[in-house]
Amino acid sequence: GRPLFQHETEADGKRRPLVSLLYPISREQSGMLGVIKLTFTFEGLHRYRQESIAASLLACVIGLLVLVLLVYSLLSSVFSRMRAVTVKMNTIIRERDLTQRVFVERADEVGELGDVFNRMVERLLRLTREIQGAGQRVTASTEKIVTVAKSQLETANGLMDSAQEAKTAVEAFKHLSE
Repeated sequence: GRPLFQHETEADGKRRPLVSLLYPISREQSGMLGVIKLTFTFEGLHRYRQESIAASLLACVIGLLVLVLLVYSLLSSVFSRMRAVTVKMNTIIRERDLTQRVFVERADEVGELGDVFNRMVERLLRLTREIQGAGQRVTASTEKIVTVAKSQLETANGLMDSAQEAKTAVEAFKHLSE
C-alpha cells in the first residue's frame, strides 16, 4: 500500500504534502475501465474550504435577506389592509353614516373583521330605522292626543261659557223675583 499523504517537490524546490483521491470508473458488463486521480495540496484544500465557507455564509445572508423581505412584504400587506379597515371604521363612526361599508378584499382574518363590522353596522342601521319608525309613530300618536285634547278643551270652554250664561241668567231671574 501507498501512503495516504505523498510529497511533491515544486519548482521552487519546496516539498509540499499532497492528498490523492482515486475514483474508479466501471461499467457493469465490462468491469473496471479506469481510475480518475484527483490530487490536491493541503493549501489548495484549505483555500477551497475557506471559499466554501464564504460561499455558504453568503448564501445564508442572501437567504436571510430574502426571508426578511418576504416577512416585511407580508406584514406590510396585512397592516395596510388593517389600517384601511380601521380608517373606514373611524370614518363611519365620525360621520355617523351607517350606510357606508368596509371593503372586504379577501376571506382572511382582516376580511372577516371587516365583514363582522359590516354586519354590526347593518344591524345598527336596522335598529336605528326601527327606532325612527317607533319615534314617528309616537309623534303621530302624540299629535292625535294633542288634537283630541284641544277639541276637548274647546268643548269644555264651550260648556263653561254655557254654564256661565246659565248662572248669569239664574242670577238675573233671582234678582227679578225679589
